[in-house]
Amino acid sequence: TPTSTPTATFTPTATPTAPNSLTILINEVGWAGTEASSTDEWIELYNPSSQAYDFSQGWKLESYDGGIDIALTGVIGPGEYYLLERTDDNTISDITADFIYSGSLSNNGEYLKLLAPDDSIVDTANNNGGDWPAGSASPSYGSMERRGEVADSNSAWITNTGVIRNGLDAEGNEINGTPKQPNWALSVTATPSPIPTNTSISPSSTPTP
Repeated sequence: TPTSTPTATFTPTATPTAPNSLTILINEVGWAGTEASSTDEWIELYNPSSQAYDFSQGWKLESYDGGIDIALTGVIGPGEYYLLERTDDNTISDITADFIYSGSLSNNGEYLKLLAPDDSIVDTANNNGGDWPAGSASPSYGSMERRGEVADSNSAWITNTGVIRNGLDAEGNEINGTPKQPNWALSVTATPSPIPTNTSISPSSTPTP
């Protein structure tokens, strides 16, 4: 009796799709440094999606003027934050950085781009290239926080004023920012501009001759 020869079956390998815009956010930028040092700059990324991403596959964070040119490494999981500290891991002394980078951010503003492995732009910060829309330098050194999963624009950012903050700088001072935790900006309710009251002028009565 002839025996049947098993047919080899092939399991298709899933091809990762290119990430969409805002898949990963540039979530917070400490462009002015900290009270301990104005050169202690830091940047935070956030993954609001349900998928993990391996930055080692070719993800980059760049500034338009070339002051920041970072080939990212490591994995960012769903709902996780990714902290980049400049020069050393003492910028935020009580939180371990995910990446130590070199380069600097201008206090006069930078255009930051987060690029996927195919060089598509996943997110930006301050894409008009002018002054930073939020954040503050000496003496408060407040970070520039994203208002949520919203597209980059001047109104997408707010300055952390120290109401809710997290982390210590190199000298143990509290940082006016929220590295590695939800932004204070998420708890702030935008105040709508007052709507002017339409005041109509009643015509005066004309006496009958």
